[in-house]
Amino acid sequence: MKSLRDVLDDFTEYLIHDQSLSENTATQYAYEIGRFIDRVAWKKMDALPVLNGGVIAFGAPNFLSKIDALFLKQIDIIDIMEWRRYMDERKHVPATIVRKFSALKKFFDFLDIEDMSLENLRNETEKRFRMPRVTPPQIMPLTAEVAETVLDKPDLRKSMGRRDYAILMLLFVESLRVSEVRNLDIEDIGEKYGNRVLSVKGKGRGGQKEEVRLREDVYDALRDCIRKRNQGNQAIFQASDTGNRLSVRAIQKLVAKYGKEAGVKLRPQLTRITSITTTALQGIKDGMGEAALVKDIQLHARHRNPSTTFRYIKDAREASESSAVMHCPIKSGRR
Repeated sequence: MKSLRDVLDDFTEYLIHDQSLSENTATQYAYEIGRFIDRVAWKKMDALPVLNGGVIAFGAPNFLSKIDALFLKQIDIIDIMEWRRYMDERKHVPATIVRKFSALKKFFDFLDIEDMSLENLRNETEKRFRMPRVTPPQIMPLTAEVAETVLDKPDLRKSMGRRDYAILMLLFVESLRVSEVRNLDIEDIGEKYGNRVLSVKGKGRGGQKEEVRLREDVYDALRDCIRKRNQGNQAIFQASDTGNRLSVRAIQKLVAKYGKEAGVKLRPQLTRITSITTTALQGIKDGMGEAALVKDIQLHARHRNPSTTFRYIKDAREASESSAVMHCPIKSGRR
């Protein structure tokens, strides 16, 4: 039987490994949900399902560790309404309110995957609450030249350099997410209709495998990477000290490291934005029609919602009309 603390710990791991959130963001989201559950538990002390029986006092050490996860089924829309009023009483700014409800949405997604769905509560929450408008900061893509400078940093004479180079190529050229890179196994590399393909597990634990057609230089980078690896582990990308599968955090750190060496503050989200934007730019320069371009970019980025694809194409068109047009596509510069 799981406790609420177990659920929150699993939620944190889900955010880091499956949603590619930073450790700080994942911890903050889990903290927000923990605080919310604390408030509800305090109200419903008489109905708390305590693990192994017994009585528990609110505020006791490891309070959430002693409550059965089934308690989540007792949370209702009134609890969320009171939580929202509490935010107003504390004069939370719009960005803070959005963050808390974003954490709640992610928590609902996680519970769906864990077969602990609160679907009715999710639907009622989405119906009743409209989030304050917060304009997210615009993340500008790197130029292809800067991306190529980053790709030039790993030392290909060393096995770890070849590993890191292959990771960067997948991020910058094929638009993979960090969680997708981490989950790759040897058996995911294949061939179909004469093309090199990669079978990629999509977002979330229930994500379906999707095929990514590999550019030849990306395939070469993967081939060089797997020549010297721990044969007892099917993971393509392994830690140098243990031979175990690289963690999401380790990949985030190596991306930041090579970005720093190239003189840019780099994180995986920026590699994906850069990859999709430069791919869209190439389509625009090639004179692709709008419908064909949307289909091509949606397939490349594996967007479920075409409105996301339209946003990237819009940004790419603006970049193509500027005086500092990015050249594209991103080239490896190493082959």
